[in-house]
Amino acid sequence: MKVSVIVAAYNAEKYVIETMESLANQSIDDYEIIVVNDGSTDHTLDILRKYENDYEHITVIDKENGGPSSARNCGLDVAQGEYVYFFDADDVLEYGDIEKINQLKLNMDADTYMLKYATSFDDVGNPNFVFERERILKRDVRACWQGFVHEAIVPFGKVEHLDITIQHRKIATNYTKRNLNLYRKALKRGIKFDAREQYYYA
Repeated sequence: MKVSVIVAAYNAEKYVIETMESLANQSIDDYEIIVVNDGSTDHTLDILRKYENDYEHITVIDKENGGPSSARNCGLDVAQGEYVYFFDADDVLEYGDIEKINQLKLNMDADTYMLKYATSFDDVGNPNFVFERERILKRDVRACWQGFVHEAIVPFGKVEHLDITIQHRKIATNYTKRNLNLYRKALKRGIKFDAREQYYYA
């Protein structure tokens, strides 16, 4: 198995079905999907369990809420693929993209792959704002996500760029209130924040 897809999901019932459909129904099935339910309080886990029952290559892990970095690292602990593809529960993958990853040369030696990440779309659905994010990593002890709200990982080793676009389709929410609530909750748990995390909470 060459690729493990790890999805961090938290209260994603409004959009996780589209995400799971795009991941589960690819042109090949020689890959695994690990979805980590990060303590959702809506029906996200129920939806994910249905996909786990319907598809042999989908595994669902249910854990207490710890933030997106915690969820991704949890998935890393059980991933079996040579490379790990990180996905959000509100992202959409084009049909055939997993096959593109699997068809990469077997002797590829990069450690981090940057993918295109579309977050804004025009009236007909075409991306009009695209940047790059670290989304495929070699399964390695150096791979560790950090951050309680906005997860980040420092690209390591050899970095390459792939012509694959992830579509970030999240329905607009009140991020300010969400982050403030997470901040207060984390303070009660004794979590300390670095300058980057303080910036996002501000």
